[in-house]
Amino acid sequence: MPYIVAVPRRVTLAPGKTQTIRVRADLPAAATGAEYRAHLTVTTVPPREAGVTAEQAAGERGDQLSFRITSVFGLAIPVIVRQGAPAVKGEIEGVRLSFADISPDGVKPPVRTPVIQLQLKRTGANSLFGNVSVKSGKTELGIARGVGVYPEIDDRALQIPLKRAPRAGEQLEISYADDDNGGAKVIARTTFTAR
Repeated sequence: MPYIVAVPRRVTLAPGKTQTIRVRADLPAAATGAEYRAHLTVTTVPPREAGVTAEQAAGERGDQLSFRITSVFGLAIPVIVRQGAPAVKGEIEGVRLSFADISPDGVKPPVRTPVIQLQLKRTGANSLFGNVSVKSGKTELGIARGVGVYPEIDDRALQIPLKRAPRAGEQLEISYADDDNGGAKVIARTTFTAR
C-alpha cells in the first residue's frame, strides 16, 4: 500500500539487539474505503560473501559442481488501517459436536479428539480478528486464537479441539472476542447443549 511508510527502511542489528521501526499511515483525503490492509515484511539480507563465485561453483575439476544454500528468513506483519469507527458485526452459527483424529503436538500419532465445529459470520465493511473460546461454566474447554474474517469472505468454518468431551446435557458457551482494538470486546456469543 503506498500510504504506509516505515522508517528506517533498512537496519543492521547485532545478535540480541533490537530496533524500533516507526510505521505511519498517510491516507489521502479522498480515500473512501473503510479499511486498508498491507504487510510490513522484515527480511534478513545475507552478506555479499554468502554466495560462491562462478569459478568456485565450477570446482577444481571440470566434472564437479558446487553450490551453497543460504537461508533467508523473513516475517510478514499485517498492517490494517481503518478509517472511521469500525462497522462490523459477527455471528456464530451451525455449532455441532463431532470427533476428529488430531495429533496432540503435530508429531505424536493422531488421537480421537472431541471438536466443536461452527461457522463464524461477518457483516459490515471491516474485518474481524479475535479469539473463539469454548467454555463450560468458567472452565475453558477449547480456544482458537487469532481468527480473522476479512471483507473478501463473509464467513469462516472453524474446528476447535476440546480438552475433554462434554457430558450429555452439558451447556457450552462459545464466544468470539475482538482482539483487534486493544480489548476483549465480545462480538458474538452463543450456547450449545451437548447430546
